[in-house]
Amino acid sequence: MYGNMAYSLHVGSNKNRKNSSRRTAKNNLSQTTSKSNNGIQSAQQLSKVDKHNYRKYDNDIQNRIVLKGTDSAYEDVKEFYKNYFEEARIEYNNKQTRNDRKIDDYFEYISNDLKKDLACELIIEIGDKEFWDNQDMKTKERMYNVYKEQIKDLEKLLPNFKTTSTVLHLDETSPHIHIVGVPVKEKNKYGMSKQVGKSDVFTRESLAKLQDQMRELAIIEFNTEYKTNYKLKEKQKGRNEDINVKDMKNYKHLKTHKELEQAVVDTNLTDQKNVNKGLDEIEDIIDNLDYNNGNYNLTSKDKEKIERFIKDTKYFMKHNEEVMEDLINHDTLINKVDLLETEVDNLSYDKDKWIDKYHKLEKENKDYKNTIDFLDGIVDRDKINLMKFLSTKINTGTSIEKATYKEVAKDLRRNKIFKSSEYQLCLKPIFDFNNHDIQQAIKNIEYENNKAVEEFDKLFTKSENENNEFII
Repeated sequence: MYGNMAYSLHVGSNKNRKNSSRRTAKNNLSQTTSKSNNGIQSAQQLSKVDKHNYRKYDNDIQNRIVLKGTDSAYEDVKEFYKNYFEEARIEYNNKQTRNDRKIDDYFEYISNDLKKDLACELIIEIGDKEFWDNQDMKTKERMYNVYKEQIKDLEKLLPNFKTTSTVLHLDETSPHIHIVGVPVKEKNKYGMSKQVGKSDVFTRESLAKLQDQMRELAIIEFNTEYKTNYKLKEKQKGRNEDINVKDMKNYKHLKTHKELEQAVVDTNLTDQKNVNKGLDEIEDIIDNLDYNNGNYNLTSKDKEKIERFIKDTKYFMKHNEEVMEDLINHDTLINKVDLLETEVDNLSYDKDKWIDKYHKLEKENKDYKNTIDFLDGIVDRDKINLMKFLSTKINTGTSIEKATYKEVAKDLRRNKIFKSSEYQLCLKPIFDFNNHDIQQAIKNIEYENNKAVEEFDKLFTKSENENNEFII
């Protein structure tokens, strides 16, 4: 029995990155800000991606497989810039009269540009932790063949995204690939003829279309490789966009849960301080007890302190039990709310899908009706004009024209473009007639034709009967 598999295609986005934030990131040593952004803005960020993707931080090459490129995403991108943009850079520089406008190194130029990304990273993942936890390493390694096909699909579907390196990771929750590439735009009127163009290649529409196409191909390629018959889970809305933490589905629940936990911690710390203070007092009482004739003497004041400590400790323990119960109930409530929200999201998604489908069908129906009306108008008008033209040529032209155009009219009749009545109309001399005249003429011709057919049938039947009598 095969179930549904998860699929994820995530593209780095600058949606939440303002120019001021980008400028800050460019000027920081770390080249990062607290803003969410997965675009590769600079050479330094590309270097970090290189180290992560190729496991250069811990020198772990056992659990990664290179599908495309060398052992350096950094060098692969740099080499692409040199080969792809160099001719356009030289051409651009030759047109400049001022040296300060010339570009010496396009890779460095974009790396220092506050408005453009140097490269982009895509992450594709088929299956989730739950699925892959039960699979051995050999099974995971076979994803190499599936992801190899996914790269081909991506390059075919999005030719303006030039993939430079791809690495398969096998050491995390599920096998996935990191794709680094450069989005390009060509035939530019301003600046270099070839340029980096992330916003031109990755739009909301292109991403949605790309993910839909890649999803369909992914499950086919997976089932082909593993000889299975899995289906993909439904696509979750908004997965291709960066999401602010406050817009996350469970953010309010998590925030409430965190606040509750913090309140519990604060209260427990206060209670624990009181208990610890009581313990210190009890220790002092025990250390200072008077010993007399084999008995310890306890003052009434010390007795009150011990009783208070016992009372505070009991309260502390009871309060802890209540808090733990509240937290467990709160977790259960959050899970129920999550399930309800998931159902609501699914219903909302289905509703939006059907509404979109209805609007699409409505539009198609309207377009179809308009097209039919338009074509009917053209056919009627053009057929009338053609009939007038043939009638004129057949009745007023030269002998060659008469014979030629009469044959044309016959051919149109043979191919059922003209009805018999329309063909007959072409043979008669009709000048300056309008649509009403034609319709009336057609009716008359059809009436005459019907009468002629009836007469012919009668003669044919009579002749047939006479022949039969003769034979007998």
